[in-house]
Formats: sequence, C-alpha cells, structure tokens
Amino acid sequence: MADMVTRRDMPASLPAMLQESWLRCSRKRGLASRRSGLGERLCSAELQQARDQMGAVMRSACVELDRLASLVLPLGYIALLSDSRGIVVAHRNNEEGDNRTKRWNLRSGALWSEDEVGTNGLGTCLVEGKPVTISGGEHWCFELHRLTCTAMPFFDSDGRVAGALNVSAAGTDPKISGIMEALLFSAARSIEYTLFHRRFGMWRILSLDEGEGLSQPLVALDEAGRILGATRAVRDRLRLEDQAFESEELSWPALSGRDDRTRPDFRRAEVHTIEEALALSQGKIAPAARLLGISRSTLHRKVRGLGIERS
Repeated sequence: MADMVTRRDMPASLPAMLQESWLRCSRKRGLASRRSGLGERLCSAELQQARDQMGAVMRSACVELDRLASLVLPLGYIALLSDSRGIVVAHRNNEEGDNRTKRWNLRSGALWSEDEVGTNGLGTCLVEGKPVTISGGEHWCFELHRLTCTAMPFFDSDGRVAGALNVSAAGTDPKISGIMEALLFSAARSIEYTLFHRRFGMWRILSLDEGEGLSQPLVALDEAGRILGATRAVRDRLRLEDQAFESEELSWPALSGRDDRTRPDFRRAEVHTIEEALALSQGKIAPAARLLGISRSTLHRKVRGLGIERS
C-alpha cells in the first residue's frame, strides 16, 4: 500500500529541503511506499562505462576521495564518489566496513539517485545542488534509518554539477556530522579548483575573493581580458549562461564595470592562486604544479619572480 505523505505527516524536525524531497518521493510511483528497498547495482561493464564517461573528473575526484577516506575510515565511515546521476563510481572502506557496504549497498555500481532510493545523501544533494546531511528517520527508505549520510556536490570547470562525495556511518552524532561536512566541503572545492586549473592553467586565472560558498569564484582570462572560463560561483554572480562564452564581447573589464586603466591586479591574483596551490600541496612544488597545470620549472620561476615564500 502506498505511504503517501503530506507536510503534516512529516517529523517536525525535518528540514525544509528534506520536506521538499519527501514530497517529491511520495509523488513517484516507484517510491510511493517507504518500503521500496535499496537501489539496484550496475554490472561491471555498465560501471566501467560510467567511470569512462567521467573522464578527467573521475581521476581528480579519486585523489580527494582517497584523502577523505584516510580521515574518515578510522571513524567507522564509508566514503563514496558518485557521478552526476547518483551512480557510485568508487567507494572506500576498511575491512570492518565490508558487511555494511553490502548491507546498505554502499559500494561501487550502486544507484543512489533520489528517483531510485528516495531521500538520501547522494541523491538529494545532487537534486538540490547543495550539501546535505540526512540522519536516521530523515531518510525516505525505512532500511536506511540506522544510517547518517553527509553528501556534498562538486562542480566541473564549466560550473555544472559533476558528481558528489558522500560519507556514511551507522548511528547519529551531530558533532561528528559537522566535522564531516567541513571535510567534504574542502574536498569538493579542491576538486573544482583542480579541474579549473587543469583546463585553463595556460591562461591568467583571477581569484575574485576567497568566497564562502561551495564554488570558488575563479575566472580565466586571455591577454586581452576576455573571459574564457568561469566557475559556478562567478557564473551565478554575473548571471552568465554557457552561450555567453562564445561572444567576443565577454570581457572582464566590461562585466566588472572597469575600463583598461582600472583592471584587476593580475599580479596579486596570480600570487594568490599559486599560494593556494602550494597550501593545498603542503608547500611541495611538484603536486602544486600539477594542480596549476604547469611544469615544475615554470612554477619554480614564478615563485622566485613573484617573491612567494613556501611554507
């Protein structure tokens, strides 16, 4: 029998974003019952296809997945990486987590879209394009009521949601969930940063400010100041659509309301960008150069020329 819900039926503590998710789930024929069960799992060929379709995004995201796993696995968490459709393309767990990966389908090839499983960390964060933590009975599916899942979407170099990172564990602990959100936030921003610099590293990249959101405000400019690329934060801030980048008139001075005499300080922007890469790489030149998409010798030359101190 269908378990149709209204806002009146929902737990009083259910956040507004999850209320909307529950309503979406109750309207879907395959999810009308909260006993719908867990999602399906792809065969090995389908999983490989999903991985291949992610391409460079998969490689960059797996670096952060491994870094994340090294921090959360000792705490009893399982770490997942999904594509933009909610297909888990990689997972990390320790030996103690083997039974849980199978029991709750927290493994590669699992389908965790909201259409498949209802309200859940990965699926709901991809629908909303926002971070989400879902604990116990906030999940749509009864089988997930022992889980706490924190998920974070991340963006590609064109500002699109490219996938999501998720950490899941049995039980609930608001304090730990806050820590997980901070770790995922950092990982998601790092993926976007890496993807943007690998694509536009040969051009000037301007960091508008530190930014407080999930996307960092980065712009790639050619020598004439024309905008070649922009992250999700900049696209939202300046209301830029994809077709805008095809225009020869899309220049930073014009959009920022500045003329040539008051252009942004590119030297300071370049220093800031290199310092960010070095900070992410703990002061090591080789990994920082890979983040920036330049050679080690070029980065050495820039560090010396710009007077940058390595911590």
